[in-house]
Amino acid sequence: MNIWFERGFKRKFVGYELTKYFGGQSFLGTNTFSGGDYTGQDEDWNLLYKFYAKYPEVKYFPQHNHFFQQFGGNMELSHSAAIFIRKQRSLMSKGYTEEKAFQIVEKDLGKFIQQQREEMRIIRGVAFNAFGDSYLDRMQRIAELESSMKMKRLERDIPKYQRAQNEWIKEMETMLQHNKQKQNSAQNEGGEDEDISYTRESIEDAYTTDYQKVQQKDSVQSYTPVLYEIVKDQNALNKKETLSEIQEGFLQRAESLLKIFHERSHIHDGLKNLSNEQVLRRVREGPTRLKRAAKSLLYKLQKHNVVLDQNGDVDFSNVKEPNVLSSLKKNENLVRLTLMQADLEFEYPQKLEKMTIKADLLKLIDEEELKLKSMVEQKEHEELAKKVLTYEEYYSNYPQQETRLAFPNTSNLGASRKDTKYEEFIKEKTSVNIFENDLLDQAYKFWENDVDKTERLKKIWLDLKRKNALGGVDQRTTEEQDQLTGQIVELTRKIRFRVDQELVKRNINPVFKNNYKAYDKEEFLVDANMEFFKIKKLLERNPKTLKDDPLLSIDYLKVIDLIKRRRLYEDANDQFHPHEQYESTYLDPEVKDQKKQIDELRKAQAFMNQLDTEQLTTGGDSALLEDEETEAQVRTTKKKEEREKAKLMKQFDALAQQYEKSNKKILNTEDKETVGQMKKSTKKKKEKTLGSKLRLKEKKVGPEKK
Repeated sequence: MNIWFERGFKRKFVGYELTKYFGGQSFLGTNTFSGGDYTGQDEDWNLLYKFYAKYPEVKYFPQHNHFFQQFGGNMELSHSAAIFIRKQRSLMSKGYTEEKAFQIVEKDLGKFIQQQREEMRIIRGVAFNAFGDSYLDRMQRIAELESSMKMKRLERDIPKYQRAQNEWIKEMETMLQHNKQKQNSAQNEGGEDEDISYTRESIEDAYTTDYQKVQQKDSVQSYTPVLYEIVKDQNALNKKETLSEIQEGFLQRAESLLKIFHERSHIHDGLKNLSNEQVLRRVREGPTRLKRAAKSLLYKLQKHNVVLDQNGDVDFSNVKEPNVLSSLKKNENLVRLTLMQADLEFEYPQKLEKMTIKADLLKLIDEEELKLKSMVEQKEHEELAKKVLTYEEYYSNYPQQETRLAFPNTSNLGASRKDTKYEEFIKEKTSVNIFENDLLDQAYKFWENDVDKTERLKKIWLDLKRKNALGGVDQRTTEEQDQLTGQIVELTRKIRFRVDQELVKRNINPVFKNNYKAYDKEEFLVDANMEFFKIKKLLERNPKTLKDDPLLSIDYLKVIDLIKRRRLYEDANDQFHPHEQYESTYLDPEVKDQKKQIDELRKAQAFMNQLDTEQLTTGGDSALLEDEETEAQVRTTKKKEEREKAKLMKQFDALAQQYEKSNKKILNTEDKETVGQMKKSTKKKKEKTLGSKLRLKEKKVGPEKK
């Protein structure tokens, strides 16, 4: 390395000649030849590779905290490899080379590694001895271990059961006191004694407090599965949901899941896992903290008689203590600013400044309003100049119609203009996505161009500034301001997360790349290609409209089958619940038989109650029989009427067909017959009549004898 300095390729540093006489490790301990700062994780990985290459068994060592106690550190769970990297890094920052630091750390770690090796040998020897024992000795040892574990678990869980029992007793006492107070108040008022005693629904409710029932978990913090549900009752498996319930439930669960996903992303956004409220509180408390720090510093400066001279420089001549003088000189700019601020606040108070700012703001608001009014008047004048009255409008009897113009009809949603046609509006506003074009018909009534939009926003801004300047009832409250700032924080976080997603999608490093170590690429891009508001807009509609739609009706049932929640039956109990713990551990067969009998009696009683209610509602068994007879009679009469109708319809059809055939024949003969044909037809008819008469005579008299 010295060759590069001697030949002039590198510039000689201060004290280079001394390095020829002294070694490289002679000046360590000072910051003169300190190493560079920590660059990144690549160095750590290289050190780990070297460490594991020499000591491969360290990979399988457990995570512990005894090593920190031996070397005098914090009581933290850490691995020996992590401790090695930490010590290696600290030595290299002091100026040691990598090889020298490795040797020093290896000496420190040698004892511990040797101890771990001996412990592993002992454990293996015990395992070999246990393997050589007999079956009875081994099973006896296992039984003893299980019994000791059960005793430890009982000792651990007894306080939980006692606490639940004490809470239940307290709740019952408060409930009885509350009922007594209600009864006393009712008696004092002179009313009748009502039964106000509190009765629970079942035995299981006796072991849960009202506080536990009322304290509902946050829908964001408690995860609910989207496509399945764990059920502990077999009757709930056959429960069916309507189409609207399926759609609403899927939307609710999917929204909560996306909120959890975004909250997890907010943990890694560089704000140190702060919530929206904490961020707003820090921003709001920032000026007050600065004022407190400035006041404390000003108090110390006044104590040591530190002042500004005529040129505005800080005068430290009155400071006698050297350590105070050195610390103040390091922050000379801060000292100057605090002293200047103190002088300015004394000479020029802030109230006058606020009053002048308020006056200037009101003046600006009035000017902006005048500008808006002048713009509106100018538009009215231009439209009046363009207007050409027709003959009917000029001579109409209604004077209001003469001055009526096509001004924009202002409303809460903005200004609507009728001068553009619907076809032009559709061409401008249509999008490629189908679901974004659903409200175009309604939007045409209330649409606004860029000029109208700027005017509306100006009015809103002017009203807001005037209310905040004047104060009073119309001023925005702190709750409204907090709500608005909370929405702003959420939107900024979502925008930041969306930008990083788009960068990762294009294989570009995100802006906050150090904040996404907990994500895989697929997990990070879960909702990148999905716009949930479109799914929500689709599923919020009525199922009937979706069924009747010509395009969606084909795949609507497939979509419902995909988003429908499946139910999974789970026959398990809460092991920390006292009643369920009693049921799961107490396995007496007699108790089980008694429970079965009680359940059967309850079912029979419920069935009898249901029958009683049905008889009361329908009027008894006779009423049921009469209803059945009337229903049968109605059915038979309806069938007879339908048969008669069918016969009449058939007869009517036959008459109609005959009538049509006869008409066709008559029409055809009238069109085709001539005079000669008419004579022939009359002759045939006469011949037919004579022939029929002769046949009748023969039948009566009999044939003539020859």
